[in-house]
Amino acid sequence: MTERVIICRCGQWNLVKGDELAKGFFECGGCRGQLSTSGLPLPRKRRRWALLLVVLLIAAGLCGVYVFVPDARQTVSVLVSSADALSSGLLESLRVRVEAPVLQPVAIKTGTIRGNSTGRSVATFAVEADDSNYALRIIDKKTNTETLMVFIASKQMFETKLPLGTYRILGAKGDTWYGEQHLFGPSTSYFAIRKSRSIGPAGGTPLPGDDEFVLSQTGNTINGIRIMLRTSVDGTIATQPMSPGEFRQQ
Repeated sequence: MTERVIICRCGQWNLVKGDELAKGFFECGGCRGQLSTSGLPLPRKRRRWALLLVVLLIAAGLCGVYVFVPDARQTVSVLVSSADALSSGLLESLRVRVEAPVLQPVAIKTGTIRGNSTGRSVATFAVEADDSNYALRIIDKKTNTETLMVFIASKQMFETKLPLGTYRILGAKGDTWYGEQHLFGPSTSYFAIRKSRSIGPAGGTPLPGDDEFVLSQTGNTINGIRIMLRTSVDGTIATQPMSPGEFRQQ
């Protein structure tokens, strides 16, 4: 029988016989370390920790998506078949699915959604809707801040009093109300009310200052505003399309 004596770095003398010599490596009887019988490099240990670290980083990234994507329900599934799959570097399935938020209709009646007016409210502001529902923002032109936001249901009229001043009127139009955040949902159309008829269906460039609606006083007379939102060939105002961001900005 073939035998060899191999001395480990720990000082242990190891007597290695035929089976262990044929295997190519053996365990030191002193320090229990792996020693080679042929002088060739020992087989490397599988480093499962490296792959586990990658998986943890992916999971952390998915958690970030879950936290910072508003109004979205997310389904995240990471499927790993077994510990052997992890050790070999095989990640069988990684799937991220983001669903659109489900909008719920919100009951609302014609009236004020929110108000932030200052000063004496003495001038009439009235709006009559056609067969659509509207949300209007009344913006103080001087301070560029919202004075009032109102909801006008289909074929109804809203009327209130506002302080004297110059205002811009921004509108959102739709069928089903989903609340202040979503308004009328994806089908919401946004517009600004202007006094230039040239920007009607045929397009055109609005005139400077034609988005100003003035509530004023002349002597003892208070000059208010009454608007009828309906299509008319002889109307005195027009609507100019705008983006959702333009509608929401102060």
